[in-house]
Amino acid sequence: MADEKRLIQILFNLLQNAVKYTSTGSVTVHADIHKGLARIHITDTGIGMNEETQLRAFQPYEQGDSNMTAISGGIGLGLSICKQLVELHGGEISVKSSLGKGSTFTFTMPLSDASIQKFNSEPPTVSEYKDKQSQITLSEIAATSTSSTDGEDLGFWLSMMIPLI
Repeated sequence: MADEKRLIQILFNLLQNAVKYTSTGSVTVHADIHKGLARIHITDTGIGMNEETQLRAFQPYEQGDSNMTAISGGIGLGLSICKQLVELHGGEISVKSSLGKGSTFTFTMPLSDASIQKFNSEPPTVSEYKDKQSQITLSEIAATSTSSTDGEDLGFWLSMMIPLI
C-alpha cells in the first residue's frame, strides 16, 4: 500500500513539471490497472524532450538543455526524487516524449490484494467513473495559468484527485 504523502509528492512533482513546460494545450492525468499494478499517466502537450534528454531525465540535477533551465528555474531534483519514491514503493517510472509535441510520464504502484479483488469482483458502474474522469483531467486552466507554477493551484487539484486513485 502506498504512503499517501509520498504519492501526493510524486503526483505534485510530475504535474508541476507538466504545467511548467506546457504554455498552451493540456495536461491530463489518467490511471488504469494492469497485472496488479496501478498505472498513472501524466500527459502534456508541452515542449517535449529529445531522446538524449529522456535518457537523463531521472538523474539528479538534470534539466535537459539551457532553455529548460531558463523556463523552470529549478535545479533538476524533482524527477530524481519521483524515481526514488516510486521505486521505494515497488514501482517503476518512465517517460515517452517527442520534442515539440509533449511528454507522457507513467509510473506504477503495486495494488494490495484487497484492491485487486475489489476491482475484479465489483466492476465499477458507469456513473462511478463518469464524474471521476472529469475531476482528474487538468486542461487549459492549468496549462495557461502563469501563477500555477507556485503550486497553490496544483495543490487544490491534487487534493481533488487523491481520493480517486
